[in-house]
Amino acid sequence: MKSKKINFVKMPSSVFFFLIYQGLYAQNITGFWEIKEVKVGQEIMTPVAKWIKLHQDGTFQSGNGWLQNSVGTWKYDAQSNTINPEIKNGIKEGFGGFQVSYKKGQMIWKRMEEGMEVVVTHVPISELPQSPADQVVGLWDLTVAEEDGQSIIQKIDPDNQYNIFIRWDRIYRERTKEGKRASGYWHMHGH
Repeated sequence: MKSKKINFVKMPSSVFFFLIYQGLYAQNITGFWEIKEVKVGQEIMTPVAKWIKLHQDGTFQSGNGWLQNSVGTWKYDAQSNTINPEIKNGIKEGFGGFQVSYKKGQMIWKRMEEGMEVVVTHVPISELPQSPADQVVGLWDLTVAEEDGQSIIQKIDPDNQYNIFIRWDRIYRERTKEGKRASGYWHMHGH
């Protein structure tokens, strides 16, 4: 059996820790991201539960909460650190790409729109974020009704028949205290 000789070269510890740090914090633009903040000029205009999935094949999908609302393609220029997403099912805009940077595990996109700097901060996620609209979906029973601090539940729903079913497809079905049914549409503001 032959033996092998292996030589190790002493590496300065600062270089070693730098290489480990770079490996741990190297970022990849692809992945599943939640948009934590959108700043336009000095105003914060963050949509509720906004997310984007950037796929390695150059496609993306995005939405709010459990609702997907856009799809498209993206291109990344590594030399200029610029991403240019193009929505296929929405209004085309002409602002160009975003400068991409990373800070403390966050991905930050910046560009100018109508003379104002836009900064979009993303954080990595593994599940779809829930919006208030997702949280209200379901069957709800009226249990409390007050007027001037006093319960009026017996006046509003004496036979405990009133309920409302809020559906995922933005339709609600209501059952009144008389047992009658009504329906309509519901919507929550995206911000």
